[in-house]
Amino acid sequence: MANLCAKYAPWAVDAILDNCGWNLSTDIFDKENFQPGTFRTIGFGKEIDFMHYRRDSRDNENFHLCVSDKTKWTSNSQSPNYFSRSRYEIRDLNEPSHLITQAKYPKPIFKCYHVKDDAVAPVGEKIKFYEQLKNLGFDVTLDIISDKSRVDGKFIKNIEHGMGMSMKLLVANNYEWIMDKIAKNQKPPYEPNIEFKTSQYLYKFSQKDNQVSLKCTKIAD
Repeated sequence: MANLCAKYAPWAVDAILDNCGWNLSTDIFDKENFQPGTFRTIGFGKEIDFMHYRRDSRDNENFHLCVSDKTKWTSNSQSPNYFSRSRYEIRDLNEPSHLITQAKYPKPIFKCYHVKDDAVAPVGEKIKFYEQLKNLGFDVTLDIISDKSRVDGKFIKNIEHGMGMSMKLLVANNYEWIMDKIAKNQKPPYEPNIEFKTSQYLYKFSQKDNQVSLKCTKIAD
């Protein structure tokens, strides 16, 4: 969510502190053939296969319980809530053309701690995201935790997703460093609005009176 806030309103975000944050993975859709991939976090996986695309599961000798999220999104292409390619693209942090647009605005500072073998949030997507940010002139720091020697029992408690890390310590351990970075990060002049073009819609985010609003316009065929 924090990374999306930095995309939709970059002028309003000074810095991102990320612990194993999940980038919307490119395997959600095959970009060439637009075929379903994994839908665990979108909310309609059980429409396709509730056993395979479950959010979580519990097992014992007598039953197998599959749990799924339920949102307004659907795989039904006839529904106004169809999760189309365009609705994927506006949520894709790694979309190159969107990152080029974002780089024209005040650049937030990014720092992330991420587990190398994270079964929940694949580190490859995060590496790709941070490499693109760095190439566009963002100040980024990606700390990939891959060795059990990093486990101190206080800040990093394990090398699984989230590392057992507390939000309080995450902020405390980075507060002075990131505030110093923010103080030195000069923001260029900007207008509080940004547009992203997708395959189907033009999304325009703007801010007025401390409120960010969205205007979505269908692109003519």
